[in-house]
Amino acid sequence: MLAIYVGLWCFEGAVRKWVPGTGTVMYVFRDAVLMITFVSLLWAGHWRARRTGWFWALALVAAVMTALQVIGGSLSLGAATAGVRSYLAPLMLLAFLLAFPPRRPVFVVTVVVAIALMANLPLVIVQVLSAPDSVVNQEIGGEAAYFVNPGEVVRPSGTFSAPIGLVGLAGLGAALGLAGTESKVIPRWVAIACVVAAVTLTALSGARTAVILVMVVVAAFVWMLIRRGSFSSLLGLAAMAALIAATIWIAGTLFPGVIDSFSDRVELASQAEETDARILGGILGYAEGPLTLFGAGAGAGSSAAFLALGSTVVIETESQKWVYELGVVGFLLATARLVVVAGVLTYILVGAGKAPAHVVTVGALFSATLLIGGVTQQPSTQGVFAIMLILLATRWMHPTSAPDTSAVMPIAHGVTRWRTRSPARSWSVR
Repeated sequence: MLAIYVGLWCFEGAVRKWVPGTGTVMYVFRDAVLMITFVSLLWAGHWRARRTGWFWALALVAAVMTALQVIGGSLSLGAATAGVRSYLAPLMLLAFLLAFPPRRPVFVVTVVVAIALMANLPLVIVQVLSAPDSVVNQEIGGEAAYFVNPGEVVRPSGTFSAPIGLVGLAGLGAALGLAGTESKVIPRWVAIACVVAAVTLTALSGARTAVILVMVVVAAFVWMLIRRGSFSSLLGLAAMAALIAATIWIAGTLFPGVIDSFSDRVELASQAEETDARILGGILGYAEGPLTLFGAGAGAGSSAAFLALGSTVVIETESQKWVYELGVVGFLLATARLVVVAGVLTYILVGAGKAPAHVVTVGALFSATLLIGGVTQQPSTQGVFAIMLILLATRWMHPTSAPDTSAVMPIAHGVTRWRTRSPARSWSVR
């Protein structure tokens, strides 16, 4: 199930864009498959209330609150449904995998993400070199690309329905690729290929958020190697720095027009809104807005509801959207987010020398995403947030004796044959 979920996250956007008539179906397909599987297993008697009760309690509370607002006429049923899904979808995957733990979740996610990186790299190159109205750049419904940088250079979306999905893939690919060079979850050459692909996608993405996220991941990786302090770690640090620098130089040499367009967009965006002010607003801006007891309702301020369901209000800053939609509960969530980020960063600063490599890099990405990115705005952001939760929760997953179908993909079998003969530590393959 884990491989299916990650695969759908990576490729459902391509189906929505290039297969006519699938836009609405694929919009809910990934979470619908997970929900049907979850309920079916529970209905069949595989109930584990100790591990899933918290999720169903949250779902019940959310359903009751939303129903009251729909009945009161303050929120449409469509927007409310999309809103509840945006908050519960990532938690549903976590609850499912805590109840039915997969074998080697880090390996499974890394393999699927590596495949997605290799598929997106040539596609993104073609997209940034093609006209906005070309087939490769068409949006859902056959429309021309509407995210365009100066010089008519498209902000690529790859196999996702929007550029924000590619931002998540680049960040996650960098985190898992860098971790893979140390943890031996995958062969080192595959990990290096992931890093090169992720850095190249970031350079071509045209998104400031992608650059910031990858920089945070790289900084956490550097800190981990410094804390480990061995000669091999320091040698690996020098090699990785050279690799990243070479990748950026090659991207700039091969695609100067794309990089210049990206630079122009950053300059224009900085003139309209300073980057540091945007970051600070994303972190603490929620405390300045109006606060109501119950809020406008889940989904009332989402961009997804605006685009697909006709909502009249769009709030791009994640924490401000929570406060607007959920009122006091949203304010508490936004504040708890800061506490969680502080805890994760403290763990990285103190324990990076001994912590699992993927926990350090994904933890850094998780923290940066909570502060400046989005986790509930769109299905793509909900998906990457759910995947990060799973990667950070692997220590609490205890695989059952039953075979795990998510880890028996043919390509995963091929990667298994590439693994080194020396056994990896137990945490590296959990």
